[in-house]
Amino acid sequence: MREELKKELEVHEVAEERFFYSPLIDSDKMQEDARHGMAEHHEMDELIEELDDTDMSSPHWLATAQKLVEKVEHHLKDEEEDFFKKAKDIYSSDEAESLAKSYGETVAEYRKAWPEAIPGK
Repeated sequence: MREELKKELEVHEVAEERFFYSPLIDSDKMQEDARHGMAEHHEMDELIEELDDTDMSSPHWLATAQKLVEKVEHHLKDEEEDFFKKAKDIYSSDEAESLAKSYGETVAEYRKAWPEAIPGK
């Protein structure tokens, strides 16, 4: 289960940064939000790495796992309640549809060949 969770978070992060956050960096309205979302991805990566380096029987592992859960929940809340709504003002319907399609295709591709498919791995 740990590997599956790690895989899903990593696949999601890389595809989301490519098709949602990176294009928004150029927008004055969303630049700070995009940077914030990408920074949260980095924080999640660090927590996953910390979990990988910690024995599951250690109390530190459980505390780190809880931090990861809280970070993921916070990140999802930011996206669902704020970022996605703001992005609707920036992207046309066609642009949003195209980005969503590319995101979905990339996620499927990354899942099939994970971790080798992930850029930089």
